[in-house]
Parts: sequence; structure tokens; C-alpha cells
Amino acid sequence: MAGSGVMRFAPFALLLLAGCGQKTDPYAAVAPIIAKHCVACHGSRPTHPGFDAPPVGVVFDSPADVRKHAARIKVLAVTTDVMPLGNETGMTRAERDALGRWIDAGAPIGREP
Repeated sequence: MAGSGVMRFAPFALLLLAGCGQKTDPYAAVAPIIAKHCVACHGSRPTHPGFDAPPVGVVFDSPADVRKHAARIKVLAVTTDVMPLGNETGMTRAERDALGRWIDAGAPIGREP
């Protein structure tokens, strides 16, 4: 029964192969950055003590919200370092670069093809 050993491992191989086709959420790489550095001011209900409403009406409550403002984020948070204002939250160059890569890739969200 030379082939019986192979058959025993076939279900495990199928599970591994099934997982290879799954795509990760591309927004997952930047979601923690947005949460840490943007949402305190740009949430629908800002938690930053300086704001009663999101500045200039820009809200980042969902990945779609962030994607909608991706070009503006690129200019203000990646290219010019204007945001976060005064870098109050300590956004690093690595975090800015990660945002830039995500935006340059088309700001993908969800499990898009």
C-alpha cells in the first residue's frame, strides 16, 4: 500500500491549497494608521477635544470614506506632512509611506479583485 500514506495527507493538502486563493483585505494595512492618526478628528463624532465636528466635513468612518479622500490624504499626510496637524499623534515616515503605497495602488478596499 505505497499510496495509502499520500491519501492520508490529501485532505490537509486540499485545505492548504484552498487557503492560497484567498485575498487579504488591502485596506487592513492602513486601517490602524487611519485609526491612530486621523479618526480622533475626522470621525463623525470627533474625540479630539479641539473639534465638535470633523474638520472641513471630512469623515473617515469607513474604508470607502478614506478612499474617497485618498488624493487629499496623499497630499496632506504623505507628501507634505501637514496632517496630522502639527503631527500631534506622531505619525512616522514609515506610516506615511505605507499610506502612500496604498493610495498609489488605487486605494483598494474590501476583497476587490
